[in-house]
Amino acid sequence: ARGCLEAEASGRAIESITGRSPMEPSYETMQRTGDLVGRAIASVCNLLDLDLVVVGGSVALGFGATFFNAAQASVDRHARLEYSRGARVTPARLGDRGPLVGAGAVGIRGLRRSARAQRR
Repeated sequence: ARGCLEAEASGRAIESITGRSPMEPSYETMQRTGDLVGRAIASVCNLLDLDLVVVGGSVALGFGATFFNAAQASVDRHARLEYSRGARVTPARLGDRGPLVGAGAVGIRGLRRSARAQRR
């Protein structure tokens, strides 16, 4: 796809666009990616009345403060509705373990439901 976030800000897209590995980005690439993600976040905040967005993934977490500062600046520029103004962007604190922790939580929830159903 053209113009969608995945086509512009994913690791594979960054490599295709810049010819460089996303593990070795330029400062401009980190800022551009943060800006694009920040625009998307602002749109979602405007649509769903969010005030906090947690971002994970290898690109965002790998790009670090440069990415998150650019994303926050973009959110500040584009989330201008009364209820979305002041929305914050923060990195996921679980890093690469996030999907595993989420899958584990789903598994535990399923086990608890199963145990409750057996008791009935």
